[in-house]
Amino acid sequence: MGPALIRLCYFPPYDIQPLPDIDFQMKTYPIHTAFTKQVVHIFTRRFDYDEQQLMSILFNPLLNAFIKVFDVREIFPLITVTIDLIDMPALENYLTQMVAQWDTLNLRITNQLTKKTDFYLSNVMISEKIPGFAWQSIPEWSEQLALRQQMIDLTTRRFYKW
Repeated sequence: MGPALIRLCYFPPYDIQPLPDIDFQMKTYPIHTAFTKQVVHIFTRRFDYDEQQLMSILFNPLLNAFIKVFDVREIFPLITVTIDLIDMPALENYLTQMVAQWDTLNLRITNQLTKKTDFYLSNVMISEKIPGFAWQSIPEWSEQLALRQQMIDLTTRRFYKW
């Protein structure tokens, strides 16, 4: 971030770069994106530049830095996901790996349904009270996105309640 900020201090931005796709980033990193927008707004007053100019210059570097620096385990509420496919161990392993790679969420993966379970993945419906997905095979991309979006929505709701 240092070079970008030094450049702004000594070399005003003459060209307008295309604005980043903030809507897409908001879907993927909602809390990081909201924080980044606030920081750019503060920098707008500090550097006395147009906010749109600073968004085009600073948004992506700041967002990348915040994603790298802020540990989701420290700043995001915990979401517990139970993955229980007792008679389909290969699919259970696949789903566990799939969910574990979503490192923008603070997830704990278990294999037993408890009172703390927020979502479950199984090959059968386990509970009507807990949101769940019953998959007999590897889920399609749209199904994976639906699960991930529900987890992001829950994270966002819990984050703003803190």
